[in-house]
Amino acid sequence: LEAMAQGTQVVTTHRTSLPEITRGAVQYIDPYRVDQLVSAVQEALRTTTSDDVRHIAATYTWERAATELDIIFNTYGK
Repeated sequence: LEAMAQGTQVVTTHRTSLPEITRGAVQYIDPYRVDQLVSAVQEALRTTTSDDVRHIAATYTWERAATELDIIFNTYGK
């Protein structure tokens, strides 16, 4: 998210929650395939980032996190 917020190209794996967070705006690789990593980094160096990446990162704020945690704690913590 920090890189996305700065408009930097992002290469990440398609594992865990990363695809959910990055919403398809980054390059995904299989973490066990070095050739995919090399190719994705080379591609990232040749291209520019779209405004979509910054927009997605901007939706993740501390205020939003606090609000969502408050809802969870008040709903399930009773």
